[in-house]
Amino acid sequence: MQNLGDRPREFAVIRWRGAEDALPTRDGAILLDGLQEVHRLELQAGTERHVELELQGGYSYVVVSLVEGECERGDPRAGEGELSRRRV
Repeated sequence: MQNLGDRPREFAVIRWRGAEDALPTRDGAILLDGLQEVHRLELQAGTERHVELELQGGYSYVVVSLVEGECERGDPRAGEGELSRRRV
């Protein structure tokens, strides 16, 4: 993962059984309540970190920014990075 921004950012890897683009939202923000967080990571501005996780099959995994307002419905980008989706 890489933080190309100018401030620290916290990210979470979420395990999700629904469609990759159908995460629950309200007013454009992803609702994390009821979603299973697999991993949380904070990155300082201008840094990157290699992360390896053992992922269970049959789920989608989504990396979301936990900075309020950075991940809005219809715009999968979080700040200067991207919202990453993977189906396992």
